[in-house]
Amino acid sequence: MRGNVRQLIESIIDVGSGLIIATLLQLYIFPFFGMYPTVWESFNIALIFMCVSIFRSWLWRLFFRDKPIKKPKDTTQEEWVKGYQEWKNHNLLLRRQHKTWAHVKEMVRRRHKEVK
Repeated sequence: MRGNVRQLIESIIDVGSGLIIATLLQLYIFPFFGMYPTVWESFNIALIFMCVSIFRSWLWRLFFRDKPIKKPKDTTQEEWVKGYQEWKNHNLLLRRQHKTWAHVKEMVRRRHKEVK
């Protein structure tokens, strides 16, 4: 519940700051195009675009959320056994390689002692 309230507050701050920035931007940009709206008119224009943007965002979310999510297939007992055997064989191979490597290191250590 707490996360939902936080998301609501974040959305209000996001949309509200966008509305204020859009209003101020219009007051600055529109005169370059020969339009001189009042603050109230700029606010109303920004409000219209904000509502359209919210509606557009909602439609896209509906479009993507309605897609069915593929569920992972159930694993059969044979697949579990096969996976376990592969894992076990791989671990045994690693142990063998480690023992071999330890054996090589021991041989090198002994040779090194003999040379000294």
